[in-house]
Amino acid sequence: MRSLIVLDSDISSWYVMACDTPRQSERHTLPSGDIHTLSWGSGTKELVLLIHGALAHAECWAMVAPFLVGQDRLIVAADLSGMGDSPWLSEYSIATHTQNIIDLCQIYQNFESVTLVGHSYGGIISSCCFEKMGYSNHVNHILIDVFLDFLSPRHHINKRSPLMAKPVRYYESEAHALARFRLIPPQPTRHDELFNYLAKCSVVETDNGWRWKFDPKLLSLIGHHPDIDTERLLAHMKQQAKDVYYIYGQHTSRSLIQSAHKLMQTLGQPTHLFAVDDAYHHIMLDNPIELTHIINQILNDCRSRHFRLD
Repeated sequence: MRSLIVLDSDISSWYVMACDTPRQSERHTLPSGDIHTLSWGSGTKELVLLIHGALAHAECWAMVAPFLVGQDRLIVAADLSGMGDSPWLSEYSIATHTQNIIDLCQIYQNFESVTLVGHSYGGIISSCCFEKMGYSNHVNHILIDVFLDFLSPRHHINKRSPLMAKPVRYYESEAHALARFRLIPPQPTRHDELFNYLAKCSVVETDNGWRWKFDPKLLSLIGHHPDIDTERLLAHMKQQAKDVYYIYGQHTSRSLIQSAHKLMQTLGQPTHLFAVDDAYHHIMLDNPIELTHIINQILNDCRSRHFRLD
């Protein structure tokens, strides 16, 4: 794949254009809970549904989504239950978050195609949705830096982990909260503008002070997925391998890169594997320009195949 050199000046211009692009903020009452979404464009044929990672929110896609819009293409980024601007629940599970997306898709059931795009934990959710939606020529799946191997029961966490549910922590000011903002997993910060934007979108002011938007009960869900049938998910991906794509950051963990190559080789789709230059796990912050280029390339490929099948 060709290298795309991204300069700081490019990122600054990109940031301004992204922020200036009109978008819709909506709340949906769904069987699995009320869900907040951000959407770009007004297309009515192709739905691209963006699913964020653990403890994150729809704003993670703010530097990518505006540039995926097409004449017939609608871009929707969802806040999963307990994260972003979606309400907190009494408890959470992979099944709940999967149903969030399945329910959301019902709103757009008249669209001709849907492409699920999941980053990190969002890729686990998109994989579950992809399987539940069954075999279809009109459902595509893009995984972004997802370590699918850890879905195996052997990775079930039985002992107390540092990421266990904790009481809600309040800060006396926005500045105090933002000073505590960290990426998980940790990595170098490449673009301060994007990092600071994401940080500001991650906190909310309440009567008790400033807090993170995510429900701390979600911490116990990270790395704890005993109810996932990995073999079933993989079996479905094999059935619909032509519609599965994988994108990873050049500097992400070696084990994840090995897992990505293994998955796409197993699916018989090695050409559906893409690496984003100068990017770690949080690709949307590291190199949104190249990530957008790759996703658009994939979407155009999916669209051309969709019309050939019809």
